[in-house]
Amino acid sequence: MDNDSYLEEEIRAGKRVFKITSVLPNGTTKEIDMVNTFEDYEKKVKTHLYTPLLFKLNFKDRIGYLYGCFNNHFGVARTEIFTIYTRLINTSEWKEWYTFMPQVDII
Repeated sequence: MDNDSYLEEEIRAGKRVFKITSVLPNGTTKEIDMVNTFEDYEKKVKTHLYTPLLFKLNFKDRIGYLYGCFNNHFGVARTEIFTIYTRLINTSEWKEWYTFMPQVDII
């Protein structure tokens, strides 16, 4: 069990929420999606065009895919750095959970 797997468990149990920010190449930070609950995530999964590969991804990568943190076109790397934060419900302290860095697609 990795050292942050409890965060996923707490999100799934409704004890935590998450949000996503991106940092553009010029250093500007913007929120990608406001605070999300597990129910928000679940709605995205259920309304997304079904692809079996989505369910082969781990929870973190599934969030990244569903919330637009992956490349949009083959061979064209995103320029943003996406960071996912989480916090317990009814608290205000956000904890950095993980980051998606720009990457080039490889066949």
